[in-house]
Amino acid sequence: MKSTGIIRTGAFLFLLAFICSASASAASKNDADELYERNIKEGAALLREGKHPQAIARFKFARKHKPEGAEVYYWLGLADSDLKQYVQAAANAEKATLLRKNMPEAWLLWGQSLMYLHKWEDALSKLDQAHRMDPDNPLITFTIGRCYYHGYDNKNHALDFFKKTLSLGEHKKVANLDEIKQQARIYAGSCYLAKDLPQMAIKTYAEVLKRDKSNTEALFRIGLAYRSLEYYTDAAKAFQEVIKRDPQNFEAHLQLGHLYLTYLPDPELAKYHLIRFYNLVQPKTHPWRVKIYNYYVKKKEEGTGDDAGKADGETADKKKDDASLDKKSADSAPDSLPPPPKID
Repeated sequence: MKSTGIIRTGAFLFLLAFICSASASAASKNDADELYERNIKEGAALLREGKHPQAIARFKFARKHKPEGAEVYYWLGLADSDLKQYVQAAANAEKATLLRKNMPEAWLLWGQSLMYLHKWEDALSKLDQAHRMDPDNPLITFTIGRCYYHGYDNKNHALDFFKKTLSLGEHKKVANLDEIKQQARIYAGSCYLAKDLPQMAIKTYAEVLKRDKSNTEALFRIGLAYRSLEYYTDAAKAFQEVIKRDPQNFEAHLQLGHLYLTYLPDPELAKYHLIRFYNLVQPKTHPWRVKIYNYYVKKKEEGTGDDAGKADGETADKKKDDASLDKKSADSAPDSLPPPPKID
């Protein structure tokens, strides 16, 4: 009987030790989860403030507490994307999708990163996956539009997605909806210009200006639309307004210089704006910079005058020059990623 009591006592002590161990393990797991979530939230706040090294340190600390957490890889990928480290951003986004397949924001980040690596087909595949999971997310539809626009030069498909973006309402994972919609309007206007629908482009850019009167990009593109309609005086007014608000805008100086050189002949104004463009533009090998050098700078250096109307026959082929300038309506479309979504 005594030995039976000892056995029972031993069994009780073993059970008590097991229960205590399990409780300690559960408490430890809860602590790890709490540290994980806290560091992600703190890292996200630091990332929004542009404090990338501190944000990344927080995310890595979170990863130590929960290495299987998909969210931490997503946020590390956002930080990489902000720093334009797109290979690493894509790798972190992919890791997040492996840990949690149903995570549309990670698929979106993966697709965006591949876009900047010019891997358009793979990018579109990831973005389509994000869209299937979250079809009403305006950031996803906007990014698909950009992929069609830049990667496939498909203005019809791109326009469809920009219009879809504009039709969508608030979304819990998108904090900057107004900014996204403004960019979608800029892109949609560029699609209309590319489709030779300048009146629709003007209407779309006017919607941008209605919400932000200081938007020089919309003003500049309205000038492009007026020029394509051969409303040269209206085009000049739009470009002049751009320069009034942004004196360093070399594209507007180039457009004005070309207008005053060809359609609104004024040699002095043409010279002023083209020389301003010459001094502002980068890179130094820009094709129009070379033309302007031949127009003015070289002739001045050689002491042979600067009669722009007769210089090397450069102004004879107006259609060729116009085509070069028209291309800017597509080439200079906005190319920056919107900031990361808020964390709820």
